[in-house]
Amino acid sequence: MRLKLTSKAMIACGIGACLFVTTAFADMLLGSGYDKLKKSAKHTTEQLAAHLDSYTMEGSLSVKIDGENLVYDYINDKYDLKNERQESISVNATFQNQYETYRYRDREQLVRKHSDDANLYVSQYSEDYYERFPYDTVGFPDPFHQDGAAEVEKIIDAVVGNLQNLVLVENADHGGYIYKGNLNASQVPALVNAVSSYFIKNNYNNERKYNKATYLPELSSDLYIQSVSGEVQENADGLITKVNGELLLSGKDVDGVSHTIEATLDLEIKDINATVVETPDLSNAIVETISPGYQNQMINENTAGTYINNIVMEHEGKIIKIGERTLDIDSISKDGIVGKLSEVVYEGYEDQYRANQYTFTGIEVLSGIVVIHYTDDKGNESTAVSYKQTLDSITFEPDVKVDIHDHGSYSYSSTSLENFNSTFLKVFE
Repeated sequence: MRLKLTSKAMIACGIGACLFVTTAFADMLLGSGYDKLKKSAKHTTEQLAAHLDSYTMEGSLSVKIDGENLVYDYINDKYDLKNERQESISVNATFQNQYETYRYRDREQLVRKHSDDANLYVSQYSEDYYERFPYDTVGFPDPFHQDGAAEVEKIIDAVVGNLQNLVLVENADHGGYIYKGNLNASQVPALVNAVSSYFIKNNYNNERKYNKATYLPELSSDLYIQSVSGEVQENADGLITKVNGELLLSGKDVDGVSHTIEATLDLEIKDINATVVETPDLSNAIVETISPGYQNQMINENTAGTYINNIVMEHEGKIIKIGERTLDIDSISKDGIVGKLSEVVYEGYEDQYRANQYTFTGIEVLSGIVVIHYTDDKGNESTAVSYKQTLDSITFEPDVKVDIHDHGSYSYSSTSLENFNSTFLKVFE
């Protein structure tokens, strides 16, 4: 599981006062201010989705262990709904590297740029694109209207317990309200603490393993929430404009040594009805066309070919190459794919890494990814997700579960495979 925060996840977490992200935070915002805050959150997301002319959402999420940065995510999303334009700048930084993404969107085109590629890419929508995908428009998706939102809200409402008076509601100088709350370890419900701690421990350890950060402690036991605190500001128009939250956890590693994990969230909605989104300079951009049904770069004759990356591991404090991974795509279209993935491990390292062999059996094309069905060398069936990163690289993530939602949207979750690199570079003759 990668610790990344998309803008939608950050907005859902912030505006919903973590109603859809962490039950512990939601429990804190109960009591006399709970219903009022939830009403304000729903009003805010409704305005953001359909009624405001423009606005900017800026936020960050940071996670530290024992004061050392584990991950930092930043977003700056500008929405100009009146002119149907959107601009997004995001940064994902870990203890190893930093990755930046730029995106611009209007009715005619999608523009994007990544920090590891100097090129600016433009995908122009075909004339019949919106006939096939009428819901894929510029704007903010209301998290309270997403699939399963009502059910999640009912579950959270049911966990009210004895936390009715833990939120403080103050009148703000600007005419709105300020909601404040704090929870200490003894006030966090035992079930919430146990479930939250379990998922947080697994996610942290997976991130540690994925980044090969063996110098960071591996959490093993006694993980619990020490405290949760938060503040939400609502303006005179009933819109939530600022959210600040902090989650503090404690846990022990395999040697019984205690460690502290600190997560902080900051979100601000500003420049309401005053945000301007300019079209970027596209004079030197690489242009392509997005067609209905396969509006991604994978469905292109240029995608076919051979891609490789290294199989590496850490040995005696050094990173060494123990093999090579080859991805062969003989042909690809919206109707089918012919190809395979094969791994070769050098002699002497067979016990450290088991080589995988996948044969592709089918393909499904979604809006931004392709879903590749395959069988392994034992005949087991599974699913991978693949998409184009740059002109000479693609991402291939095996062992994933894909969920397709209403209106054609989708989500997927992947299993962190040890020492598996999902980025493949094309081989040129």
